[in-house]
Amino acid sequence: TILDLNDNAPIFAPTQTNLSVTEKQRVPQEIGVFPAYDIDKDLNGTAGLVYSITPSTFADHFAIDAQTGILSVVQLLNAEVATTIALQIVVRDSAPEGSQQMTTIEVVINVIDINDNAPEFVGLVAYHVLDMSTASGTAITQLQVSDADVWNINTHTEFAIETGNDDSWVALSPSGLLSVVRLDYVEASLITLKIVATNTLAEPPLFVAAIVVINVTDEFRAPPRFEQDLYEADVPQLLTITALATRVHAYDADMRGFTSTNIVYYIEGPGDLPFSIDQSSGEIFTTSMLIKKQKALYTFMVRATLLGYVPLQTETNVTLHVTDINDNNPVFAQNYSVDLDELLAGGSYVTTVHATDESLAVAGSLLYSIPGGMPYIYADPITGVIKLASTLYYGRYPNNQLQFIIVAESTGVPEAPRTGIALLTITV
Repeated sequence: TILDLNDNAPIFAPTQTNLSVTEKQRVPQEIGVFPAYDIDKDLNGTAGLVYSITPSTFADHFAIDAQTGILSVVQLLNAEVATTIALQIVVRDSAPEGSQQMTTIEVVINVIDINDNAPEFVGLVAYHVLDMSTASGTAITQLQVSDADVWNINTHTEFAIETGNDDSWVALSPSGLLSVVRLDYVEASLITLKIVATNTLAEPPLFVAAIVVINVTDEFRAPPRFEQDLYEADVPQLLTITALATRVHAYDADMRGFTSTNIVYYIEGPGDLPFSIDQSSGEIFTTSMLIKKQKALYTFMVRATLLGYVPLQTETNVTLHVTDINDNNPVFAQNYSVDLDELLAGGSYVTTVHATDESLAVAGSLLYSIPGGMPYIYADPITGVIKLASTLYYGRYPNNQLQFIIVAESTGVPEAPRTGIALLTITV
């Protein structure tokens, strides 16, 4: 019997050793096979061949079938981490230990980059201040991005303005150079641009957006102006909180007919002033109830600030007089008693009633009425003169008397009328 010596090493069959694999694809994924043969017999030969991968960086991302030599990706590959991976694939026979033979080949894995990373702005200056005299063509900034992808087709980026430049204030080249076309403080003192950087050659194209603000100034700009040097108003006492007291208004002298939205208002005065101001509209409101007996006059200043890179401001004076309101009831000095002969004709004079009101100077006139007076008597609402509405007859009324309630109503504040009453007794 002739015994086989294990005197031949395994031999890899000719095969492709330079492979390409797209990153971040599903796993496991077969990518190649590396068959080998050995002319020795039995376990010393082809029947006993076993395949393995030599440990190395990224070797754990792959697996090889020990019997067939089929190579698979078992962990996601990332071209941003490694674009080329070298593997050492070993095939050995199953001869007794100490007499085994092995052969190694190198396999190169090229990781194909996909466009899975959007660009990112680098060193972005998002706020710029330019005077309106800045010449057309002046460079504002050179925009730059970085991209974690690897291939040039995935990292090629072009820039564009998406919003904010309808009036062509600036120009932006595809390479990211932002420059002045024309600036006008009056028409646009604040230009807000949305700029987009896109991988225009990649599939799918990815993008990043950023906001760039240009504050346009005017070195010859004038401060705002109030329409009046002094605002003076009467404010009734006991108003509800947040009641409107008065309104101030300032305008931008440089606006040339445009309405400025860049003016804000502030009250300058003691911290205990019972007023607040709407910073946008200039309306002044009460913050607590005003009582004339406690304080009848308030004076303070209002400052208007024109916003901008260099804010400009001006001031005006406000004087508010706290006035009385109708907070007293009308008062009759007496009740009234009248004797009348029977058979007097309708329209005959009965009497004149009169009430007083401490708030009359502010509240206005009094109105007189007789609820339930008809069909017997009626009152002139202005003068208080009372007359018969019809003829009265002796013996028709209990004790020959009629009684009526006379009402005096103050009309100075319709929302809060005040009333007083008196009793009128007519004896027939």
